[in-house]
Amino acid sequence: MAARSSRTIVVVTGGDARALDPDVSAGSRMLACVVQMTDRRALATFPLPRRGQLATPEIVVDEPGTSFSSPRWSPDGRLIAAERRIAGGAAEIVIVDPRDRSIRVAASLPGGRSASPVWTPDGTRIIFSAAVDSQPFRLYAVEIATDVISVLE
Repeated sequence: MAARSSRTIVVVTGGDARALDPDVSAGSRMLACVVQMTDRRALATFPLPRRGQLATPEIVVDEPGTSFSSPRWSPDGRLIAAERRIAGGAAEIVIVDPRDRSIRVAASLPGGRSASPVWTPDGTRIIFSAAVDSQPFRLYAVEIATDVISVLE
């Protein structure tokens, strides 16, 4: 018989938010997540609430016909890498600055789907998976300073 966990699970979001894909920033001050809407997923952030308190995600980017997923804070806690899927288009890796809500495309492979971004510990690259045309998913890296993409196999 398996032992029961003594951990407590607490709700941190309130209201009607349908939040998923959470990531905690360096220093555990902010959360990034996506909020499910009728026809899309918006990118949101909010301060990590204290025990017993609830928070409402603040939408950072909400584009019609676009779904964000897998938001990941940079090691310095200033930027967010995420997958952005535009309806009828390719899925790409974007970098979002939540302070000014700007978006920069970091990786977009023609005929491909880029997903699952993760920052390297030094913040100079984003590692992601991508499937181009009928090929299987492979791992890639994009250099943040130059936007140069390389295969990691």
